[in-house]
Amino acid sequence: MKKMSSMLIIAAFLISIGMAGCRQAVTTPENQPSHQAWYEKGLLLHYLDKHPEAIKAFDQALTLEPRCKGSWCQKGNILYELGRHQEAINAYDTALKIDPKDKYTLVSKAFALEDLGQFPEAVTACDAALQIDPYDADTWFNRASLCSRMKQRLETLRSLVNTISFAPDYQDLARKCECFRWLREDEEFKKIVTSN
Repeated sequence: MKKMSSMLIIAAFLISIGMAGCRQAVTTPENQPSHQAWYEKGLLLHYLDKHPEAIKAFDQALTLEPRCKGSWCQKGNILYELGRHQEAINAYDTALKIDPKDKYTLVSKAFALEDLGQFPEAVTACDAALQIDPYDADTWFNRASLCSRMKQRLETLRSLVNTISFAPDYQDLARKCECFRWLREDEEFKKIVTSN
């Protein structure tokens, strides 16, 4: 217990130093604001779950460097966490205009679209991510889940085959996942989730 409380004190001290350093770095060395300093401050505030302040920091970074994909992505991630999905999608779209081949931004956009019930658009985002990394089992599984929600049997099964071919441990998850419940009696589904 004493060790844990000491660790918490040390962590709080390091975070306070980090915050002071960020505040200082925003206006140094030439007393000019720095995009990187605002970006790093946004990351730290996000880590501390200070979401409104983090968004403001990323907005400051974007004022100085509007084409910074990372700031747009991080802002989108925070907006997503806050349940502001359409705003998150807008931020992801801006990042994708800067770098259309950013797989992680495409996947993040897919999750936000999914949460808005925009399943076809989410599948399109997954497909774009899979064009970049066709071996990503997580994205194939997300695609399978989306297709299943739309009751697209063949696309669901095809996506599950790809998922499991790249990561066999997904078989168990597919068997248990509620989104595939409607397929549990399907012979092809059973083969996919039970084959070795």
